[in-house]
Amino acid sequence: MDAYLTRLQRQLAEQVPLAQASGVRLAFDPAGAICAEAPFAPNRNMHGTAFGGSLYTVSLVCGFAQTRWLTEQAGLEAEIVVHRAQAEYHRPVRGPLIASIGAAQTQSQHDFLRTLEHRGRARLALDITIDADDQRAFTLQASFAARMPVTAAPPIHSSR
Repeated sequence: MDAYLTRLQRQLAEQVPLAQASGVRLAFDPAGAICAEAPFAPNRNMHGTAFGGSLYTVSLVCGFAQTRWLTEQAGLEAEIVVHRAQAEYHRPVRGPLIASIGAAQTQSQHDFLRTLEHRGRARLALDITIDADDQRAFTLQASFAARMPVTAAPPIHSSR
C-alpha cells in the first residue's frame, strides 16, 4: 500500500499544483480508507484559522484519492473527476488539516465498481470530513464520476 500512496502522491504533485502548494500528503487511516493531511502554516488565513479553500482542496484530494484507489484495487482503469461537491463550514480549524472518509459505505462502493465495470461509467458519493478539537469542523459531500477509457473499434475491412 505504501508504494501505491507514493505513486499517487507523486502524480498529484505533478498534475495538481494546488495540492502540492498546500502540502497535501496521503495516508491510510486505521480502517483502511485514504485520508489526506496538510500542515496548518501554508493553509492559514489572516484570522489565524485554516483558509476555507484549503479545507475544500484537502477534502477533494482525499475523495479523489479514495475513488482512484477503489478503481485500481478492482483492476479497473478509469478517468476520475469531481461531479458535484457541497461544503459546510462548521467551526474554525487552527491546526493540521486532516480529511477523512466517513464510515465505509461498502454497498455504495460495491455498486459503484459494478456499475463502472458493466457500463463503463459510474458515480461515487462520499462524505469527507475534517475535525478540529474532536468536533466536526468541515464537511464535504462530493460525488466523483469515473469513466473507463473508450477503446477504438477495430477497423472494418470491406471485401470488394
